Order: sequence, then structure tokens, then C-alpha cells
Amino acid sequence: MQSIWDRAAAIMDRVVDGVVGDRVQYKHRGVWLGSGSPPVVEAFVLQFGSNPSIEDLDEPLGNRWRLKIARTLLDEPLQSDRFQHPKLGPGWFRPGDALPDNEGRYHIFDVQKASAP
Repeated sequence: MQSIWDRAAAIMDRVVDGVVGDRVQYKHRGVWLGSGSPPVVEAFVLQFGSNPSIEDLDEPLGNRWRLKIARTLLDEPLQSDRFQHPKLGPGWFRPGDALPDNEGRYHIFDVQKASAP
């Protein structure tokens, strides 16, 4: 049984993710997650390993990206999953080879280029 805190935290996560999250198209086990046309979920596309500054206005080639997505939306990221977001550039992407970080209520994993779903 879920505690009152866990239920309240899940509600807060959905509200915050909906306001500041990135709208990501995500296909998991052959099924599109989320709603809308096209279906999207609120997640976070994060640049890995650097802090933005005025000198970084022109992003260098080879940036590393990570995706942060709520465990309530995605039980386990798989390498067969496919997703896309404009921050990542054109095409489709997948979770990286490494296991996702254990960040409590979120999965955080590296992003790799992939074939179309």
C-alpha cells in the first residue's frame, strides 16, 4: 500500500513535470506512451556534464544527453524503446547501454542514436 507521502509526491511530480518538462514522444514495448496527437509524455532532456554559460550559446558537436522520466510513466527503460525530442536533433533515440541511475521516483539514462521505431 502506498503511503500518503508517496501519493502526494506522485501528484507533485506530475504537476511539476507538466509545467516545466519537455514533451517527448516515447515508444515502449511497441506502445506509444502518453496522450495527444502525436502522443507525448512529460520528461526532461538534459545535457550531460556541462553547465550552460554565455560561452556555450553555440553547442559543440558531440554533446552527451540524458533523459529523465518518471517511474510512474515507464516501468523500465529498454534498449528497444524509441523516443524523440527537438533538443536531441532529427531522428530517433534509445536508452544507452548502461543501466539507468537510481534517482528515486525517476529513471535517468544516457541517450543514444537509434533506428526508427
